[in-house]
Amino acid sequence: MNITRDGILITCFRDIFANLYEINEKEYKIIQTIKPYSFLMNIIAKYSGSFSIQKFIELKNGDLVFSVCSYWLSFYWKKKNSKKYSYFDKHKKPLLKQQYITDLVELDNDEYIISFQYDKMI
Repeated sequence: MNITRDGILITCFRDIFANLYEINEKEYKIIQTIKPYSFLMNIIAKYSGSFSIQKFIELKNGDLVFSVCSYWLSFYWKKKNSKKYSYFDKHKKPLLKQQYITDLVELDNDEYIISFQYDKMI
């Protein structure tokens, strides 16, 4: 769970998809649901538990990045004059087998640090 600079609450349901909520005093409404992977993988995720959102962060420019299944990143850009996001890009392919993303931090615009776990070593 996280709250963006615009006051949007982001929660992950069973780590399968993210819901974005607008909160006004005692009321809330869902703005958008983000499913960072394909329809087929979404079905597999519901039953196997092997696919999940590991982490998400809001970038300095307001965009979102999701670490999915520990081995790919999905980028969503914030629409202008809106509280919704659109899919932008995906970084998929691990550099080595058994390599997993464990954390993601933004340094400056378009510069990131990604930590990996490889064969139980960080």
